Formats: sequence, C-alpha cells, structure tokens
Amino acid sequence: MTEKKETPQEIDLIDVFSRIGNSIQNGFSKIGQLFVGLFNIIVSITKFYFRNALIIIGFLIIGIVISKFYYKSQKEYYRSVAYIESFTIPNANLIDYINNIHTLSKNKDSIAISNVLGITIKEAAELKDLEAFWLIDKNSDGIPDYVDYKNAFQPDTITKSVRITSRFTVELLTYNPEISTNVQIALEKYLNSYPQIEQIVNVKKENLNRSIKRLSSELIMLDSLKGYEYFQKEKERLKSQGGVLKLGELLVRTSDDKDVPTRLLHTETIGINEQINNDFSELELKTQPFQFITKFAVVNNPVNQSTENKGLIKFFILFFILGSIASVAYRYGITIYKFMTK
Repeated sequence: MTEKKETPQEIDLIDVFSRIGNSIQNGFSKIGQLFVGLFNIIVSITKFYFRNALIIIGFLIIGIVISKFYYKSQKEYYRSVAYIESFTIPNANLIDYINNIHTLSKNKDSIAISNVLGITIKEAAELKDLEAFWLIDKNSDGIPDYVDYKNAFQPDTITKSVRITSRFTVELLTYNPEISTNVQIALEKYLNSYPQIEQIVNVKKENLNRSIKRLSSELIMLDSLKGYEYFQKEKERLKSQGGVLKLGELLVRTSDDKDVPTRLLHTETIGINEQINNDFSELELKTQPFQFITKFAVVNNPVNQSTENKGLIKFFILFFILGSIASVAYRYGITIYKFMTK
C-alpha cells in the first residue's frame, strides 16, 4: 500500500523538475536569440555606414563649414554680470524696472535706450542686452544655487526651492566691453529714478524711528516694572505679613493668600534691547533702496568663443542625421518610392 502511494509523488517531482529545466533552457535560448538579433542589427548598421561613408563624411564636412561660417559671421559680444541687494523696494519691482531696458534691447531701439539710460546713441547701439534675473535657492539655506534665466520659476510642495527675496542678478551683453563702466553708472542712475523712491525710503526711516521710540518707551516701563517686581512688591508683601524673608527667597516666595508671584523680566528686557539694536542697524545700513554687491566688469573674452564649440557639436549631429537620411534615400529611394505608390 505504501509503495503505491509514493509512486505518483515521484512522478510529479520528475515532471516539475523537467518543466523547470525546459523553462530555463527556453529562457537562455530567448536571451541568446536577443543577443544574436542585436549583434546582427549592429553589424547591419555598421555595414550601412561603411558603404555610405563618403556621403555621410561629405555632409559632415558641409556641416562643419556652415557652422564655422555661421559663428564667424556673428558679431562678437561680451558678457558681464552684476549682483544687486534690495532693501526697500521688492525684487520683483526692480527686476521689472530693469527689464524695460531688455524689451527695448530686443527691439533694437537705440534711441529709446539712450534716452532711458542717459548714454550716447553710439553706446546704446553697442549694448546687445541688459536683463535682470531671479536667483534660486534649492535647499532654503539663503545661498543662491542657480540663476533663473527664463524668470519662470514656480515654487512647489515637493522641493525646497525658493526665490531669493533680497538679491538678484543683472546680465549685460555688449559688443564693446569698454562701455561696461558707463552702463554701470547709467544703471545706478536709472534705478535711482524709480517712481517715488525718496518717499519709499523716508517712510521706511520713519517707521524704524517710530519702532525705536516705541521700544525704548517699553523698555523704560519694563525697567520700572522690574524694579517694582523685584523690590517694592516683596516689601509690601512682607509688610502685610509682618515677617522677614531671606535674600535667596526674594524672587520666589509667595504669600499664603496666593498673591501673584514675582516675575523675572530679564528675557523681555533682552528681547526688546535686541530689537532696538536691529532697528538701529537697519536704519543705518539698510534704508537705501538698493546696493550693488558686485558691479559690471570690463571683460576680454567674447561669449562667441564659448558657444562656438557647442554650436559645432549641434551642427555635427544635425548633418550626420541628414547624411544618414540622404544615404537611405540614395540606396533604397526607388524601393521606398515603389512601396509608397502601390
């Protein structure tokens, strides 16, 4: 009876192992077929490019020549960058105000740029662009990580990226780097012509002075209250109790009739003093509308040199693709035409 029961189990195990072995064999077979297929494709592509090497190389040479001609025909221009810290006027307002010049530059309106910035028409014609950009802080540590050259940053709930609210950058592109200093002076004058800029500064100064005066009054009142809490209140309590307290119990002893305990007011005093100091510091250092952290420098290397190599790679890829298409058309054009016209 026992042997008859074990026989089917042995047969089942053999069948299972046989199926597993066949599955593994089929898997390796399919993987092998895949590698063979990929190898054949690579060989076919390699043969195709060897057969059409002259056509593709010809297109690449044409692409290189066109690239060189395109970038050499472009007028050289130079790039200089300044950083501005704003104190009384929001970044968004100053950026928009500067980018009015960017709009004029795009329209190549030299006369309008000359009138707005107060530079000569010749200098305005040599100014390729002047544009302000937001600085982006990726990890909310207050340090700019990159420049938003499209001014299209949108905050989200996934990352910690935020716009820097106190600083931004201005990019100057010019055909003549020697005008950078004049543009710097002109830009400072232009920013100081911001509408109602004097009133904005005066309002901030008045608000800070009021805050200092109010906090100073609070500090005087707090000192008086502190003197009462520390000394007069305890004397009155002792007098009502007819007893004497030890010095160490002066600030913590409460009466049996549950009087309000004496308060320690050092923290409040220190906080008000810190706020007064901050207001004084801001009044002295941060009541101007803005300041240039760095100014435009006179640079010597044109931007075209750095972009020419990148442009050459783009032209190389483009004409390689065009050469490949031309090769397919040359080899199989008739066959493709017949297939399409059936």
